[in-house]
Amino acid sequence: MIREKVDSKGLTEAEFLAQYDASVFERPSVTVDVAAFRLKSGRPQILLIKRGGHPFIGKWALPGGFVESDETAEAAAVRELEEETGIKSDGIPLCQLRVFSEPKRDPRTRIITIAYTAILPEDTEVKAGDDAADGSWFDIGVMRLNKSETKLILSNNNISLTATVEVKNAATPIPGDASYNVIGDSEIASDHAAIITCAIDKLSNLLSF
Repeated sequence: MIREKVDSKGLTEAEFLAQYDASVFERPSVTVDVAAFRLKSGRPQILLIKRGGHPFIGKWALPGGFVESDETAEAAAVRELEEETGIKSDGIPLCQLRVFSEPKRDPRTRIITIAYTAILPEDTEVKAGDDAADGSWFDIGVMRLNKSETKLILSNNNISLTATVEVKNAATPIPGDASYNVIGDSEIASDHAAIITCAIDKLSNLLSF
């Protein structure tokens, strides 16, 4: 018979779980954001929605939202993309980009977001829904200002959005993910310009930047 292991306080796992108090640790909220691209006549475009409610009301953002307690992050990304844009992504791979967890990235509370990328068919159209006031495809322009700053320019027929993003490579002997931080104000909500810049860097070969 295998003896059940106990911890330093003499508790079995069942005993530990029975007295465990989850409220001791603050529990951040978790969201997903989807950087969805398409190539339109050979030009890369990104899908944005216009926020219809607070926070960042009236600003343009990536489709996304909160992960519900009974779903995976991947399922939440698929659901939010459909709810906010009308796009059903069944059969279209959503690839996890990275986690963005700057403590003050959202004014509501501590929110950690898992960003995903998708490359959609050229003829994919948008129909805004849920809490999105509008949705549109934007042409993408990227200007490398210097070694550490990138200017992002997103435009369609009526709107031009710009943001400056600082990109810092990991300062370690072993290569790691760079950090992406928005500098100054922008009409692109929250840190979504940083997420978009990161996605462009990761997908540059596929999107012909």
